[in-house]
Amino acid sequence: MVLDTSLDPEFFSSPEGAEGIELAQASPSGAEPVGQISALQGSVSIVRTDGTKVQASDGAPIYQGDTIETSDGGAIGITFADESTFSLADQGSMTIDEMVYDPATQSGSSAVSVAEGLFTFVSGQIAKTDVDASLITTPVATIGIRGTSGGGQAAPEGQPNIISMFADAGGGAGEIIINTQGGAQTLSTPNQTSHISSGFVPPTKPVVL
Repeated sequence: MVLDTSLDPEFFSSPEGAEGIELAQASPSGAEPVGQISALQGSVSIVRTDGTKVQASDGAPIYQGDTIETSDGGAIGITFADESTFSLADQGSMTIDEMVYDPATQSGSSAVSVAEGLFTFVSGQIAKTDVDASLITTPVATIGIRGTSGGGQAAPEGQPNIISMFADAGGGAGEIIINTQGGAQTLSTPNQTSHISSGFVPPTKPVVL
């Protein structure tokens, strides 16, 4: 199975506007936003930590703990405070587990869980420091990101999951480290892809597609 890259990371992910994130409207609970919606298509809903469900709108703030759900034909692109970007295609679900960033030191930590759906990402300042500082979790794997872009297909245990490393526009190279309970694989070459069918078996050996 080949990863469908029809969700263009450049369309759904743009670092523009990241500098204004800290000025965006705070949530009713007083929490500060960690990102904002930079692209939107179709119907997308956001479930806040208090259970409130709101309809996503272009430019709206994103908070730590938000769960984002895309409907059939819906898609969303998010720009975070460290200038990283993340996009999710239709019929997907993801949660912003953690986003802590200090612009003075350009360091922090981030963690996103994707329960289901096609996603793409471009790493930001956090991922330049440590491969464990920027993590993506799917139902079958934990993925560490260091200075690169990529994408994947998240699905429940027993169904095909795919992780791919993309070629960076600037020509840089980083790493994607895929960990399951069965083992680990590292993607270090653009267009490498690994498949995972279960969290209890190792990811497949990377191949260039």
